[in-house]
Amino acid sequence: MVGVVYSVNIEEAINLYGLVDFKYIIAAFLAVTLNRFIMAYKWNILLKANDVHISFSRAVKIYYISSVIGILLPATIGGDIVRVFYAAKSNNKKSKIMASIIVERLLGFFILFIISFMGILYFLAFVHIDLSINLINLSVVLFTVILFTTGFFIFSFSRYFVRITDFFLNLFSRVKFIKKCSPGLLKIRNAYLVYRNKPKSVIKFSLLTILEIATVILWCYFSIEALNTDISFIYLTAIIPLIQLLVRLPISLDGFGINEASYVYFLSAIGLPSFLGLSVGLLIHFITIVGIMPGLYFYFKDNVRSEISKEVQLVNK
Repeated sequence: MVGVVYSVNIEEAINLYGLVDFKYIIAAFLAVTLNRFIMAYKWNILLKANDVHISFSRAVKIYYISSVIGILLPATIGGDIVRVFYAAKSNNKKSKIMASIIVERLLGFFILFIISFMGILYFLAFVHIDLSINLINLSVVLFTVILFTTGFFIFSFSRYFVRITDFFLNLFSRVKFIKKCSPGLLKIRNAYLVYRNKPKSVIKFSLLTILEIATVILWCYFSIEALNTDISFIYLTAIIPLIQLLVRLPISLDGFGINEASYVYFLSAIGLPSFLGLSVGLLIHFITIVGIMPGLYFYFKDNVRSEISKEVQLVNK
């Protein structure tokens, strides 16, 4: 992020906010809200498929709370830990909740990999820039990851996966620390395997994931339109899934810096000034953070906030 700031005219980036069209800001906030509801709904599908029953309204609250707390933790992972802890307060099925989130993340990233790969192909075919070699390398990496993930899904739902995991659990059970964890790991493994018999739930979740990604594209599109900038919607459809993929990697706090640098890179690639890319990235980040602020209300209203705080402290250590 520091490199981006030094390479961009900050004054011009700030001046753009004086031209904001607030009707698009409102539309972006609505898209963020719709996104949270879809994410909670599709997660609840996986929970119910594994015999974990919580209301949709509670799932929404949990997602909002985990999103707010996740701002202060590594992207993706931090919020997931909070979700496990929070959802488990209403039942004693932590292993099943963890399995639902593992499947959610694996499937979610897999679909995002595919959409991002298609976006790169579009980018290479229709947008000619000197840095395209970087995208060629990234496309090769993504294609390899897609193949690996496909293979992993097939393997992980096979009897060989059960045999191998049983073998390693027995092998490492001699180690004191792993021996204590073995029963929990076995429960998570068995809860994960439940989904091989739930194809309808998995398919429904996958379709909703595509819809969820579409809402992300919408709120980013509205944010860009709010700055009175005309960018092809098709181009945004190509680059935003890729940006989301980079942002969700657990290498930064809430993807801060990566998000802004990505918009500078991709918007500059089509001839737009770098300060516009920074303005867009910061505005999208601001709208996202404000959009999940209902999580603060749910957090302070719920009587388990002190336990969550303890859990977050353990994660930070």
